Amino acid sequence: MEAAAPSAGRRAGAGAVLGLLGFLVLAPPAFVLGPLAALLALSKPVTWRERVWLGMAVALTVFWLATPGALPHQVIRAASMGLAGATLAVVISGRPVTGFRAAVTATTAAVFGTVTWAAILGIGFETFRRAVESDLTAGYQQLFGPRGEDGVSQEAERLLTSLSESAGSMAALYPGLLTVLAAVGVVLAWSWTHRIAERPVGLAMGPFRGFRFNDHVIWGAIFTLALAIAPAGQGIKLLAANLLVVWVALYLARGLAVVVTLVAGSPLPLRVAAVLFGVLLQPFSSGALLAVGLADTWLDFRRRPPPAPGGRAT
Repeated sequence: MEAAAPSAGRRAGAGAVLGLLGFLVLAPPAFVLGPLAALLALSKPVTWRERVWLGMAVALTVFWLATPGALPHQVIRAASMGLAGATLAVVISGRPVTGFRAAVTATTAAVFGTVTWAAILGIGFETFRRAVESDLTAGYQQLFGPRGEDGVSQEAERLLTSLSESAGSMAALYPGLLTVLAAVGVVLAWSWTHRIAERPVGLAMGPFRGFRFNDHVIWGAIFTLALAIAPAGQGIKLLAANLLVVWVALYLARGLAVVVTLVAGSPLPLRVAAVLFGVLLQPFSSGALLAVGLADTWLDFRRRPPPAPGGRAT
């Protein structure tokens, strides 16, 4: 494994801090803490800052993994351990990799490892789906309070009913969502390792606005979509649906990177308006970002314009 260059900059902006805190609250914490602990350990910490971060990452990971839970938590716990181990294996393989490539490789390995582990224990997809649906329904009911005359209002009752009815669909797509969260966790761990460590392993990640990947990947998304709408068995359709969740997340990220690049030099009021528009009209903005991400495969919105005749490119 090649030695990594010393970390160029370790200051974390407000966006990076909020991103890490938001992930720890909304997603399985071990998806980022496990890979972070592995990467920091491989960086051979020498400063107190590195050692404190490593100690916290290890302690919080162990605490979360030791917390008892139902079947979904047990599966996520197994996936978390596989993700940390796969991240470790990717780095010590000897090939210099970027955070995105490491995230894809480690997540893929963790998915196959978790599926194999579940198959050995006899945990089928339908069993897992029903357990997730039960957990989601119970969580919704706990959030809104008990039903009945003295319980939730009519509006809340209708919302609770709607959420409970959608729990089955969400549970069916839960593996795809977990796959996306695992990849995001590795990317966050990679980014924070380069902020914390004196000599971080791997190659530093560039700015998010430069995020892109091979354009030929689009054929994988097209094939998956064709598989999802083709007459096939229920198992094939569920697999395709979960893969589509991954593809959608990938092209949403690409579309967001394009938009961030295009508005980077705009006045602050315009950037604030763009953020508010994205948050308040989330279904429409998500669709727009997905369309931009897909179109960028052919149009390459971030390509520099050719130089004018007799002049220079700006």
